[in-house]
Amino acid sequence: MESLMKKDLVEVINRQRSGTLAEYTAEPNVITEDIEDKVFDIVDGKGTTVTIKRNAGEGTATYFNGDEQHVYKLRFIRYEDYLNQFEKWTKGLGRADYIVYDCSGSNAHFIIHELSDGKVGSKLSKARTQLFATLHLLFDAPRIKAFIESFSNKTCVLTAGSAPVCSPNGMADGFNQIYNMLPDPIPINAKLITNRGFKAFETRNIKL
Repeated sequence: MESLMKKDLVEVINRQRSGTLAEYTAEPNVITEDIEDKVFDIVDGKGTTVTIKRNAGEGTATYFNGDEQHVYKLRFIRYEDYLNQFEKWTKGLGRADYIVYDCSGSNAHFIIHELSDGKVGSKLSKARTQLFATLHLLFDAPRIKAFIESFSNKTCVLTAGSAPVCSPNGMADGFNQIYNMLPDPIPINAKLITNRGFKAFETRNIKL
């Protein structure tokens, strides 16, 4: 995925650029972080190089990674930071915070994750736009589209300040019991997303 973002996605961005701009020729930086903890939180790391991982209950969103038998190796790509470096070449393009995919070889999960402060009501329209714009740009690169479609579960996630929270106590223990206690994610009605084979939810608890 990272190599495709350095080549194929740059070609898409150049095709869509304003006619007054020259081709973007620099190799973009793709910042990634691999996490394979059973339970962990993430935060918005935009503009920093520090880890986005936090202890369960200390971040913006919580990942429940796998089950008692299997934990996924998840690769987080800082997609917003990626597009920001193009500056005027990507001006006005919506962008989610993270692209997340299972890089453990099972191709189980591909996630586009948008983190948002505040109540979801005032953010939902913008978040839908950011999630769809991310999908639209990625799907315009045929090899990236094929890579995404190779995953069994494809999800767009919005995490807002008003989303249900699960207590962090004992999160890393007893997966089955914890899963039964998690609030159900709230479906987001967005046909532009679901028509591309993705499910879309608002939640702070991402259960894989």
